[in-house]
Amino acid sequence: MTDNLTDRLEKNSMGSTPQTNPDERRQYLGSLRERVLVRLSVAQFKNKELVETLVDHIPSYQNYQVLINNKINTPNASLIIKSCSQNNIRFSLISDQSAQTVDEATGVLVVSKDAINESIIDITQKYNKKLILIPTISLRKYQFGLK
Repeated sequence: MTDNLTDRLEKNSMGSTPQTNPDERRQYLGSLRERVLVRLSVAQFKNKELVETLVDHIPSYQNYQVLINNKINTPNASLIIKSCSQNNIRFSLISDQSAQTVDEATGVLVVSKDAINESIIDITQKYNKKLILIPTISLRKYQFGLK
């Protein structure tokens, strides 16, 4: 406890402030989960249909910022950037260590400057609910013997 306090005081005196939730920030392109409205993974970012779904909703993101993983080489990024520019939506290209290239990593985020605690952030669940719920409903029928 004392060592931890001493380390923090030394770092603070040298001008380096400890970052809150560094693991979470690496996962969400430098932002926090509590600020995320919509998320596309790297694999989803490469899917033109999902990116077009995001682009269709960009005009409604007036009070948000779009964070784009700049380490992913896909023409879909230009679709998002163009739409953000046309709709006066702030966006940032992220190229630091939080921008990963594996399929499960974050490709695009729509974030708020404050916590919004959105329960569903995955784009496929947020905008294509019918596609997700149909298998779940039919599975429940068989679970309870309601054929």
